[in-house]
Amino acid sequence: MKKITQPAVESSLNFSDQVRGGIYGTAVGDSIAAAYETKSAEEVAQLLRSVNDLQMRDYDHWNDRVPAGTYTDDTTQMLLLGESVTEKGFDVVDQFRRYKKGLEDGDGSPENRAVGWGGQTKRVLRAPESELQKRLVETDSKPQGIGSLMRIMSLALWNYGKTDSREVLKQAIDSSSVTHNSDEARFACAAYVKIVHLILDGVPKGEIINRVQEQLPSLPPKIEAVLSRNFQKCTNSDLNPTFLVADALEIALWVWQQFESYRRAIYEVTCLGGDTDTYAAIAGGLIGVQNGVEDIPKEWMGKLRGKERLENLVQEIMN
Repeated sequence: MKKITQPAVESSLNFSDQVRGGIYGTAVGDSIAAAYETKSAEEVAQLLRSVNDLQMRDYDHWNDRVPAGTYTDDTTQMLLLGESVTEKGFDVVDQFRRYKKGLEDGDGSPENRAVGWGGQTKRVLRAPESELQKRLVETDSKPQGIGSLMRIMSLALWNYGKTDSREVLKQAIDSSSVTHNSDEARFACAAYVKIVHLILDGVPKGEIINRVQEQLPSLPPKIEAVLSRNFQKCTNSDLNPTFLVADALEIALWVWQQFESYRRAIYEVTCLGGDTDTYAAIAGGLIGVQNGVEDIPKEWMGKLRGKERLENLVQEIMN
């Protein structure tokens, strides 16, 4: 992949700005794009004529109206994962139990109910806990969805600087395997964690993907193909907005590489249609870490629900 010349992380940013950017970038992107989930690009285009049309709106979930500013399972699981690692250290059994409580009791959601949980995750969490150890060591060869990638930001922020590179890789893979144990899902998570860490290291944006490829030399073919794209020559018509993890990673990397501002990036990713809330959560987290929390529009932040618990997570990661 050719290098893309971009400035390094701004010197005015500090770790606190970037942690908040990652957590709130995920949550705000998720919340604002949820109103467009499953719509086609053509349907979204009728609703969003310009970037200024993208605002927090109420949305429907299983015939129920959900208030504007409510995040979905993407952020709920990111929050639950973050609370697990900050309170218990890296413990996959604890992660499993927290996700299960989130699904069954609505823990972690501003609605106190499960909003938007995917089929793969629900099937795994409804299976006996004893099957967890098998998922950690076995590999599912079937294509899998985005359910582990969308939540991995909190792990990336928590383990930054705490563990060596091999342990970082193992934690990303094992955390994915709690619900998604295909190699594509596992290594999409590993690549994402590496990208977050390199942003935090101040590596220029245009060099980061090359560095990830150097540090993760044995990648599944579809993940390797994503990382090998020249995203500066890629347009939205080259993307495939599906519910599969490799496609979602590609969308997130495209919008992160192509667009400088958080507002514009979330608009562009929402305009793709499909699994909009998840694309926006994954991409929004990256851009939030890159630019810091101040780049997230204040009117969007002002309408975000559940900020108290998210802010508690930020503080625990900082501690």
